[in-house]
Amino acid sequence: MATVSISTDLIEDKVLLHSLYALLAAYPFLGIPPALALVINIVQMFDKKASASDLMSVHLKWQRNSSLIALLLAVIGYNLSSAWLTAVFCIGGGIWFTYRILRGWLALQESEIV
Repeated sequence: MATVSISTDLIEDKVLLHSLYALLAAYPFLGIPPALALVINIVQMFDKKASASDLMSVHLKWQRNSSLIALLLAVIGYNLSSAWLTAVFCIGGGIWFTYRILRGWLALQESEIV
């Protein structure tokens, strides 16, 4: 009788990535879940197993870049003196961040590299 060995590395990678995307998607409610996702993401950046998986490393970089650019847009928007310009930066950054989360999450669902 032959035994079948299934590697659980890819499954674990996808579960972690889905969890991080879910935390990032909670940004309209509180700022804490995306901050937690960014901290976990940075910790995973130094993990040897994460760097070995192309799918995981690409999605972690996608999430990290999305979070940092959204944070930069929010900080720039907050520091502008004009209220309408602040609204444009914050709303535009929110729409862009939502697009990045959805695009990355859908690519992960299909096991595609973003």
